[in-house]
Parts: sequence; structure tokens; C-alpha cells
Amino acid sequence: MNIFLILVLFSSILSEEIRFATGEYEPYTSVNMDDKGCITQIVNDVCELMNIQPEYEFFPWKRAERCVLNNNCLAAFPYSKTADREKDFIFTDVLLSSNAYFYYYRPQKDFSTFKWEKYEDLRYLNIGGVLGYWYESEFRNSNLNVSFTYTDLDNIRLLMMGRIDLMPANEIVFWDLVRKNVPSEANNFKTLPKSIGDSDFYLMLSKNNPDANDFVQKFNKSLAEYKKSNKYKALLKKYGFD
Repeated sequence: MNIFLILVLFSSILSEEIRFATGEYEPYTSVNMDDKGCITQIVNDVCELMNIQPEYEFFPWKRAERCVLNNNCLAAFPYSKTADREKDFIFTDVLLSSNAYFYYYRPQKDFSTFKWEKYEDLRYLNIGGVLGYWYESEFRNSNLNVSFTYTDLDNIRLLMMGRIDLMPANEIVFWDLVRKNVPSEANNFKTLPKSIGDSDFYLMLSKNNPDANDFVQKFNKSLAEYKKSNKYKALLKKYGFD
């Protein structure tokens, strides 16, 4: 047996392949980006420290959850914690954080003097949401008038058409979509001043998976090590998170 074949076999023994589910959420994760997005790169770098070979499957968000629940994928990302999800899933430490807000389109609606404190204050407004996002159950439970689409970009277009009044979105995702799709309209999009909350993103694993707790502990240890590295700092700088 030649030395090359020995090295290949040795590498395959040491490196374990793990399947992850994710979806389209630029710039955090996307099949269309060279590095598959900043959070995908974080997962990739942490897996490298763990001597894991990650495989990424891109799905709609509801399907990604089912992939994990059915143990066809080990974990899904980037997901936020909700009370409903915590019934079925466990989460790693935070991969990355930012904020989420409600956005409106000034030529159609003017909410410059509008203030809200709780979801009930929004019940008379038409809101556009995305199926499978963290706020879905909260909005439904608050009896908000929400029409759900499949992407944030769909809702940006509905804002511009005057079909909805507000849309919730992660600030990084929202402005990335505007910049890439309707840059000339950027100054016409405005934000309600009160944040919906922090968007903390995690890896999410099924409680039905007997290996989940062990993996989370090992992943968190490597994630903490990674966050101290220059590689992590460079990634944050590249995407403007520093």
C-alpha cells in the first residue's frame, strides 16, 4: 500500500462527516455565496477544530427543522430560540448576534411618529412575515394580522407595493437585500425605533438524538476556542460585524 493511500485512509478515520441543514439567509448563509455565508463559515471553522467534515444541505426553514427532528441531519442553523422550539430542540452557545426591527416603506406609509411597546399595539396593521422564522408563533399567538411569504425579499416587494404596512427582519439581512435588489430605494425604507429583540443565532439539535448533548458540549468548547482566534476576528471584520 503506497503512502498516499495510507494518508487518505488515516484521514477518513480521523475526520467524521456530519450533515447540517440550513437555508437562504444572506449574508449569514447562502448556497450562492463563495464561502456559503458568515455563519456557515463559523460552523465550518469550528468543525475543523473538532476534526469534523461538514456537509451542508439547503432547505426551506420548515423542512430544515424536520430534517433535524427526523435525525436525517444532526443540526440546523442559524436558528433563534423560542419557547416552541425549546420543547423539541437543544441549542449550542450563540454563533453570532444582531438585532431585528420592523421596517416600512416611506412613499406608501409614514410611521415616523408611531410608537409601539407590545405586539398588541400592531393589531390594526398589515404585517408581512416569513414562514418558519422565529416570530411566527409569537405573531399568531398575539392575533396580529400577518400574511406569510417564503422570503424577506417577497415582503420588501410587498412593502413597496403598499400591500403590507410593516415587515420584521434582521437588520443585516434586510439592508443586504435592499442593497443588492433595490439600491436606489434604500433611503425610502425606514425603521420603527424599538427593536423586536436580539437575533441570537444557534445550532439547533433534536432532543430525540442520543448524541445531541455530547455534540453540543464538544461544539461549545471548540466554539469558545474559535472566538478567541484571529481567524474569527478576521471573519467578523470581513462582514462588518466588528
